[in-house]
Amino acid sequence: MSETPLLSDCGSTGSTLDLTLDGVSTHDGVTTLEEDEAKVRSKAETRSVVLLFANLYSAIFVLLRHLITLSSLLTIGLTVLVTMYWSTHIENTQQGSPSVNTILLSFALLTPLANVLRQVFDRRERALVTIAKFRSATFLLFMGHCIYDWGTSPKGREASDVDVWVEHADEVLRELVALSDELFRFLTLPISTTSRHQVTRCGRREAANTMTVADEIYNSMLTRRLITLARFNEKLFGSATAATSTYKPEFVRQRIREEWICESIENLRVIKMYRTSKVLNVLFEICAIVLPPFFASSFAVYTNSKGLGGGAEIHLEYTIIFAVLFALCLHVLYQGVKTLEDPFIGVVALDGIHVHEELKVMSCRHLVNARNSVFPGSTPLNVDQFISCTKEVIISKNYILHCEKERAKREKEMANRERDEEEGAGE
Repeated sequence: MSETPLLSDCGSTGSTLDLTLDGVSTHDGVTTLEEDEAKVRSKAETRSVVLLFANLYSAIFVLLRHLITLSSLLTIGLTVLVTMYWSTHIENTQQGSPSVNTILLSFALLTPLANVLRQVFDRRERALVTIAKFRSATFLLFMGHCIYDWGTSPKGREASDVDVWVEHADEVLRELVALSDELFRFLTLPISTTSRHQVTRCGRREAANTMTVADEIYNSMLTRRLITLARFNEKLFGSATAATSTYKPEFVRQRIREEWICESIENLRVIKMYRTSKVLNVLFEICAIVLPPFFASSFAVYTNSKGLGGGAEIHLEYTIIFAVLFALCLHVLYQGVKTLEDPFIGVVALDGIHVHEELKVMSCRHLVNARNSVFPGSTPLNVDQFISCTKEVIISKNYILHCEKERAKREKEMANRERDEEEGAGE
């Protein structure tokens, strides 16, 4: 099978390929890319002492900034109070504390923790793979619109007006950037599928408002962006078919890329809307808050300097430090799992996905740079200006009014349902 011909300015098939590296100038126009690369490699920190203190500082900062919460402070406070009580009890009565099977308690903590951690990181890896597939499919789809040629000169693109295809590529580019922008907005919406959103009244109202916006953004991606991209493909296929009267394999490949984009959006929607096991999350949350105080009696015994009896002395300060570390470590694990429940809005420092960088910055920059490379004779596009002008009209005025009406309708239905529930409870 012969390969699909490309634009004529890409070089003839018989030309020799030059594989030497050119000195590509960077933004300053002075140094080359190779020089900057060598500078980056040489400036990378490798001193062990500096890395030790820098990593230690970073770990403490992340711990204090992202992992210490009100629930962790509550658990630490309860654990310290119960530990102090048992320490005083042993010191005054010279008797041991109630026997607590720490093995069973540890099993009750580690079992849900191990399962939730595995599920959370599996979802994160699936999300990363799906985002990569979405980005590669959009880039290849755009390249198909930019460089596919359906015949040799003078039948192919050379037979038509070049400006028409530049404008066509720019229109496809706008739709792809707008699609990535809407996908970013959809993935970064607040969480609305936890137990709180199903049980409490305020949680149900918050979930209803969030779901209204999510449905409208998702509907725009499917019924507006993807349909427009399909029409652009038909325009490209129509021009090629009219010129050659044959159906090229590139048409099929473009349709496959459309399918990849749609499938990626659906997979990301499922990851966004459905959580890991709520049973395990509830069990882990209760264990992380309630169980540490039950270990307090064991802490008091383990830090006894001489064992029980004979005027034993209890080192209360060591007991409290050990209790605080235990409760803190357990809650750090719990908070880390909770943060990754939705990897799209999770903290990047805690393994969250940098969705803004992936879908808004890098994706747009690569597409715009590819467009400028394919059409060097046209007016080059600036990435920042292109993003600002693409904010267009992502949602028109009528579409916004439709969203507001749907939101008001759902809020009214929610209020009526809550009123019916209150009346039923009163009866």
